[in-house]
Amino acid sequence: MTPTSDLDFSLPPGLVTGGPLPFRGKSRMLVLDRTTGKCEHRRLADLPEYARGLQVWVNNSKLYRGVVVLWRDTGHRAEAWLKRKRDDRTWEATLAAATGYIEDRRAWYLEADGSKVEILEVLGPQRVLLGFEEPADLEMVGHLPVLSWVRRPKDPAEYPWYEPLYAREVGTLASPTAGVSLDPDTLGKLDLRELTLHIDIDGLRRIETAYVEQHEPFSPAEPYRIADPPAGKVLAVGTTVVKALETWARTGQAEGRSTLLVYEGFEFKATAAFLTNFHFPREKMLAMTAAFGGTENVRRAYREAIAQRYRFADYGDSMLIV
Repeated sequence: MTPTSDLDFSLPPGLVTGGPLPFRGKSRMLVLDRTTGKCEHRRLADLPEYARGLQVWVNNSKLYRGVVVLWRDTGHRAEAWLKRKRDDRTWEATLAAATGYIEDRRAWYLEADGSKVEILEVLGPQRVLLGFEEPADLEMVGHLPVLSWVRRPKDPAEYPWYEPLYAREVGTLASPTAGVSLDPDTLGKLDLRELTLHIDIDGLRRIETAYVEQHEPFSPAEPYRIADPPAGKVLAVGTTVVKALETWARTGQAEGRSTLLVYEGFEFKATAAFLTNFHFPREKMLAMTAAFGGTENVRRAYREAIAQRYRFADYGDSMLIV
C-alpha cells in the first residue's frame, strides 16, 4: 500500500500561482533525471532539446461554458458544474454548495434568467441530476469553469490565456494546463501529436484516504480518444495525456473511458518523458508524478523548487521528468 503521507509537503502560499500570465514561453522548467535524481534549472523554451527523437503528445481538450450560478429564496447561491448532458433539460452536475442545501431538495433558480432548476436526484457527495425549466443555452447563461484558487477572467478576451494554444475539442470543465505556457515558437520545434481527454471536475479532488489505493473508487471515468496511437514511447504533456496513453497501452482501446489511478509501483508502457505542473500536496497528479519520477526523487526536486521559488499550481512553472 502507498501511504498518502508520501505526498505531503509544506507549500508556502506565496508560491501558488493565482492565474495565467498574459504571455507564453517565459516559464521556468525544472528538469529531473529519474535515473540519477539530478535536477537542472532551465526554461520551458528548452523543451525541444529534451524531446529529440520523441513524439510529443498533448491533450487538445477545450473548455466550455459549463458553470451556471444558481440561487434560491433563502438567499443561498451555488455553482453548478454541468458535466454530462442527458437531454436538453437534464444535466448531471457537481453542485458547489453545502450538502444540507442539496438534501432538502428545495428549488433553485438560474441567476441568468430566473428560470427554475430542480434537483431531480442526488447521485453522490455534491453530485446531482438537475432538471431545467428551459433548455440551458450555455453560451448565454454559462460561465468559463475556473478552479477555486484561480482568479476569474474579467473580460472574455482573457479566455484564451486559460488553456493551451492547441485546445480545440470542446468538452472539458478543467483545462489541461501543463501546456498552457507553451508558445508558438516552442510548439513549432516539436513533433506534436494530439489526443483528447475531457477532464471530470470530480477527478481533481485531493486524496483524503490514508493510502492512495483507497482513493480509486472515487476516480471518475473520463472520456478519451486517440485518433492515431503512437508506435513508440513518447513525451507526454500533462497527467491527462499519461492517463489516456497508459490506458490505451493496457487495453488496446484508442477510444473509451479511463479510470486509471497511477501511483508508486505503476509500470509505464507508453511514456518515456513527462512534462507537468508543480502540484498541491495529496493530489492525484502528484501521485502520478511521484510514480514516474520516483517518490524520493520528486520529494527532493520539490524541496529544491520551493527553495528556488518556482511557481506552483496549474498556471505556474513546469517540471520535466526524463
